[in-house]
Amino acid sequence: MNMGEKMLKTTLWCIQHQPDLRPLMSIVVKMLEGATEIPTPPNPFASFWLESDAPNKNNSTRTTWTDTTCDTGLSSIIADCATPVMKKYEIEMASS
Repeated sequence: MNMGEKMLKTTLWCIQHQPDLRPLMSIVVKMLEGATEIPTPPNPFASFWLESDAPNKNNSTRTTWTDTTCDTGLSSIIADCATPVMKKYEIEMASS
């Protein structure tokens, strides 16, 4: 998949009208770096159509965005969860 297509698909996921459909920024970084597969995004403007006019309203798909690689909560493992670009620029993951 070329970089333009990755960027476009990622952008369409990020502008979804419903916030729960938008991916986490850690997932966005992995999408753009090619570390995770990017599913085809739904139409981000479908929520603006009237219910009777919405095409494929019964065929809506829901993607749950999770980043299970860094869910351990251990600060020593957080460095291992960083992507190559994050390591290159010494970007650290935020911890809760």
